[in-house]
Amino acid sequence: MKNRILTLLLVLLSSSSVSANWISADDFLAGQTIGQLSGVTIEGIQKASGSSTSEHYQSTIKELTFDPEQHKYFGNATYRFSLLLSNFLGHHNPLSSLDNIDSAAEPSLVNINFGGILLSLSEPIKSLGLKDVSRFGDGLVLFLFNKDGDYIKTTTNTPFSNKTTKIDSSDRTFWEFTSYFNFGTDVSYILIGSDDASDYITAFDISVPEPSSIMLLLVGVFSIFIPHALRRTW
Repeated sequence: MKNRILTLLLVLLSSSSVSANWISADDFLAGQTIGQLSGVTIEGIQKASGSSTSEHYQSTIKELTFDPEQHKYFGNATYRFSLLLSNFLGHHNPLSSLDNIDSAAEPSLVNINFGGILLSLSEPIKSLGLKDVSRFGDGLVLFLFNKDGDYIKTTTNTPFSNKTTKIDSSDRTFWEFTSYFNFGTDVSYILIGSDDASDYITAFDISVPEPSSIMLLLVGVFSIFIPHALRRTW
C-alpha cells in the first residue's frame, strides 16, 4: 500500500507540470503588426504630454537599435508607469479609465507622457514569464485585472528577475531581465510598463497545464488500482 501511495504522489506531481510557451519578438519581422497570438491579444497604449486621453493601437515589432545582438521588441517602449501607480491608481481603475484621463481630477498627469503594453488573455492565467531590456535597469510595473476588468493588484519584476548586464555598440551599459511571476489568482488583463525610464518587452511566456498531464494522471491511477482490483476478483 505504501508503494502505491508513493507512486500516486509521483503521478500527481507530474500532472502539475507546465509547458513553456515563450512568444518572442525575434520570431517576427520588423514592422510586422501583431494582434492575437496563442490566446493573447497584444496592444500598445500611449499618452502624449498635454493630452487627457491615451491611444490604443496594435503592437508592431521594432528593432532594438542599440543592441549588438539585434533583438526585437513588442510595440513602443514602456515608460513612466510609476507615475500612473502613484497618482492614478488610488482614484480610478486604470483599465477602464485610462482612455479618458480627467485633467481636472488628475492635473499631475496631463503634462506627462507614458506608454505601455496591454495583454488581454482569452483564458485567465496565474503565472507569467517576461523578458525585457532596460537602458537604466529600473524594471517593470504590472497592473493585474480579473475577467471583468476589476483591478486586483500591482507588482514589479525587481524581486523575481535574473538581471544580466550588457554593453551596447557605443560602450554604454544596458540590462536584460528574465522575470517569472506567480500571481496566486486568475488574471485576464495585464497592463505592463516600466517603473520610470524606457523599457522594451522582448518576449513573454504564458504557462499553461500540459494537456497530456491529465492522461498521465489517469494512467497512473489505473495502473495502481486496476491490477489490485483484478487480483481481488480472482
